[in-house]
Amino acid sequence: MRSEPPPDLPPRLTGAWVPPVALLSIAAGALLAVFVYPLVLLVVGIVLVGASPLWTASERSLAVLGLPLVIGAPLWASLLVDRFGAGEVTGGAWGFVVPACVGLGFVIVAMLWIRGRAARVRLRASG
Repeated sequence: MRSEPPPDLPPRLTGAWVPPVALLSIAAGALLAVFVYPLVLLVVGIVLVGASPLWTASERSLAVLGLPLVIGAPLWASLLVDRFGAGEVTGGAWGFVVPACVGLGFVIVAMLWIRGRAARVRLRASG
């Protein structure tokens, strides 16, 4: 038998620390995933975003799928290009693509952070 939590308790994972910790963990994990240990940061950030009621389903999808791909994929691709010597084939495009994708990733982080903070204020006002 499970008992329901008392109605006066706020939902879990709605503190002011959740948006920065979750989103920066995902961003750092995607950026530094080459070193393996930051993958733990990526997983922690994904779990926090998924378990917190601060974001909608589409925002969660953006944080869980879009953010690591936008930040991490160009860096991984540039490492592979450098590793296999394909830089001559791709030309100087990587000099633009990698910074643009990382910049877009941090714009996504900022947007989700602001949305998470706004949802926290909304939850606090309604409760």
